[in-house]
Parts: sequence; C-alpha cells; structure tokens
Amino acid sequence: MREQIIMNNLLTTILFSLLSLSALAETNDSLSLVKKPTISIQVSYNPSYMIAHEEFMSEAVQSHGVGYYDLRAKWGKRPTMQAGISYGDFSHVHMHTEDRPYRSELGHQIAIYGGAEIDYWKSGRWTMGLDLIHGLALFTHPYNMRTNADNRTIGSHFDFYINIGTFLRYRISPHWSAALGVDFKHNSNGTMWQPNLGANTIGPTVSILYDIDPQPLNYVKEPKPVETCKKENYIELLGGGSLKTIRSIFNDTYRDNLAMYGYPSFSLSLMRRYHAHHATGFGVDYTYTTYAGHLERHKEAQSGREYNYNPNIWGASLRHELIVKQISLHAALGAYIFRQEGSDSKNLKGRFYQMIGVRYTFPFLSNRLFVGYYVKAHTFSKADCTDFYLGYKLKI
Repeated sequence: MREQIIMNNLLTTILFSLLSLSALAETNDSLSLVKKPTISIQVSYNPSYMIAHEEFMSEAVQSHGVGYYDLRAKWGKRPTMQAGISYGDFSHVHMHTEDRPYRSELGHQIAIYGGAEIDYWKSGRWTMGLDLIHGLALFTHPYNMRTNADNRTIGSHFDFYINIGTFLRYRISPHWSAALGVDFKHNSNGTMWQPNLGANTIGPTVSILYDIDPQPLNYVKEPKPVETCKKENYIELLGGGSLKTIRSIFNDTYRDNLAMYGYPSFSLSLMRRYHAHHATGFGVDYTYTTYAGHLERHKEAQSGREYNYNPNIWGASLRHELIVKQISLHAALGAYIFRQEGSDSKNLKGRFYQMIGVRYTFPFLSNRLFVGYYVKAHTFSKADCTDFYLGYKLKI
C-alpha cells in the first residue's frame, strides 16, 4: 500500500511538471492568440485497467478491463481547444464479496467534456503533447443498497470526468494524423454523495485525426504574431463554499438520511501571467471544517477512544491556470501544513492534495472578477470535496 501511495504522488508531480513544461515551450513563440483556427475531428480507443486503489476494491473487484471510445472536435492552436463525447464500457468490471448472492457492476458511462491540447515538442512530422479534459459523466449502474451494494466506486448517476494524458502523434498526410498515448481517467462525484471511492483507469490510447484544412507535412515554426497580452504579476483572492459527505460515517442502513456538509474555504495566491494562455504561482489555502466536531464525536462513540479534531486546515500549493479568452482550466498541487483530524490526519494518503476545475472570468472590471468550481482530491485517486467559489485578481 505504501508503494502504491508513493507512485500516486509521483504521478501527480509528473503530470503537474508536464503542464508547466508545455507552458514554457509555448512562451518562446508568442504571447498572443492565433487568429485563424484549424478545425479537426479525432476518434480514439482507450483500453484501460481500472485501478483498485482502496483495500475494499482490491478485495471486491473481480475484473478490471474498461474500454473507452471517444469522438471529439478540435480547433485553434497554442493551445488547441477540444470538446467531445466519450463512451466508457465498464460492463466487464464486476465486484463481489462473499456475503452477496450476486455480482455488482458499473455498467456503462457517457461523458461530455471540454478541454485543451498543449503541444510541447514538434519536429518534422512528429508532435508530442498533453491532453487536459474535464466534463460530466452519466453512469448507468451506480451503487444501490439492495441490488448493487458492492459497487462502492460510483455512488450516483452523475459524476465528474477528468482525463489527463500524453501522446506522440505522426502526420501521415496533409489531412490525416495518427497518435499513440497514455491516458489516466478519474470518475467521481466529488464526495457530494456516498459511496464514492472513485473509478480510476489508466491505459494506452490509439487515435486517428482528420484536419478539415490541409496542413504542412513537416512542422514549420510560424512567425511571431503581434503581442496582445502583457505579462503581469497579481494577487489572486478566492473565497468559496465546499460540499462533501463523509465516508467514515456512511452506513448502508441510513443512506436516505446521508448528511451533506457545507463549509467555507479561502485561498491567497501570488501569480504571474507570462503568456496569453498561461499563469503560474504559489498559494496558501485555508479551510474551516464545520463537520470536525460531529466527526470527532462519532469516532469516539464508535471506538471508545478520544480523538482530537481541529476545524482549521492549512495548506500550500503550486498553481497553474490555462486561459482561453474568458474560460480557463485551473489546477493546483498542494501539501497540508496543518491538518488535525484524529487518525485521519496521520494517513499518508491525505498529506498531499490536488485541485482541478473550471472558471469563468467576467469581461467587465478589466477581467479581474471570476467564478468557478474545482474538485479537490488526494493523490489523484480519492476525491475530498467539491468547491464553488468567487475570486478577484488584484494587480501588483
């Protein structure tokens, strides 16, 4: 288990580093948006392995094979925007424990999404890049207390869908390209319902892409366009409300009375925008967990031992924002500075956290005011909460 946690943390660090690397690769080209978009259609197949990242899943999951079929449209450059639909065949994934007379299943998944493709290396006919995708998914067979009780991976029909991948693409002709890559996919409801262990998959991806307008066979570096975005430093102030249900007090018998907790969260970040599409910085995160006292009393009643829960949680994080006009993808990689939640705070899996979400910046007030949401997770495998926030960028 410890080796698996270390590998998850390493994967998180590598993915965040790739995002930063892609941003640096674009910085030398331009600070402006490309005026003429290039429209493409891509189809992909991703045979994946569902990761049993919890002890219960390791015991219950009997088969791990998942097949994803994907259709998406792409347009623009630096970065290339994309939107599409994905079908996930989870019908071969079965879960079973000894006390159940039947096998539980996940069924099928349909996801709609948006995202960006960032190329960080090009040479001749070859392109290497990163895919960042975020959307909503519908699962046909979520948890059901009476008929699907061993499926604790997905607890609701509607879930968040996150896909992070890297690829190597080869241009076959002016209209056609083929690519081979690796994709990590995460499905969960952000703990807004229980159970929610999450369905995480990883596997190779084969893609075929068709460009509506013919493209050069070999990569040609374009001349530097006119600069349209000035570099700047700013302080980002963010305040929001987090929503979660708590798995440790989840009880099958009382699922209809499952409580959802809401609590405030704040962050202050020092950011630098150095590219038309990229801003990077460092932040301090604070959360006041209104559920701490409830959880403390529950654990003490269960075990007869005393636990010390503090409602104040502090963390520090590296942040990156991928900006395309008024919409941007926000990601953060952080570590807890102070977190005292009984035995839970000693769990190695809870020392590091990630946040990924979408925000919209209002065009008035000089593009300073924004609203959005993010899903917070631990080691990219276990969702902690879903946060909805309002923020402001203060120029310095």
